[in-house]
Amino acid sequence: MRKRSAATREVLLSAAAEAFEQSGFGETRLEDVVAGHDVSKGALYFHFPSKEALAAAVIDAAYGPWPERLELLRPAYPRAMARLVALGRQIIDAYRSDAGMRAGLRLMTEVSSATPALARPLVDGLAAVEGLLAEAAEQGDLLPGTDVRRTARLILAGFTGLPRIPGRGNEPAPSADAPDPLVPAERTDVTERADVTELAELAELTELADDMTGLWLALLPGLVRDECRAELTSVLTGDHPSS
Repeated sequence: MRKRSAATREVLLSAAAEAFEQSGFGETRLEDVVAGHDVSKGALYFHFPSKEALAAAVIDAAYGPWPERLELLRPAYPRAMARLVALGRQIIDAYRSDAGMRAGLRLMTEVSSATPALARPLVDGLAAVEGLLAEAAEQGDLLPGTDVRRTARLILAGFTGLPRIPGRGNEPAPSADAPDPLVPAERTDVTERADVTELAELAELTELADDMTGLWLALLPGLVRDECRAELTSVLTGDHPSS
């Protein structure tokens, strides 16, 4: 019975992540979450008494494990700046593959002012980035005079802001009946249009990773000492042996 309940909860979280990612908090109805998933609305209320509770669970499922993941990077990246860059790469990789990450980010940025508790991972993330920068300063990798607090806010803004730029899959999907200019007229069946959509989404996510690399390459000359940059560049390009 417990296994079945846990499985139902996972189905609901996955369905909610898809719904919140697509429509946001305000436009998502609980009916949308259970539709097509062979789960009753009563089962949803059993696990999540409100839409706010469901949103909080989606955010926690996606962002709760990150403190542990950050700590697991320490053996491979003893230098704090390398650990921070590697963390950014992992976040972007997760954003590519995990609807919960994308939904959680949308939820936190949409409803944080009305429900501050939902934005707790952003607060914790800022503290983590600030801690890494402080550790990097102690290791002698930061340039003298670096404002750790302000730099942490800028870096976190990059982690959370780049994925929210329009054109990153945040806009409504085109109508299934709309002609697709990328598909020849004689090949406009639903399957082929879906393939084109998947390729476009992959291109957007690849561009996102490139933009994150570009952000670091722009920041590093004014942030770290020259001798630190070679190692960080290898982490950015994925050449680090443990990255």
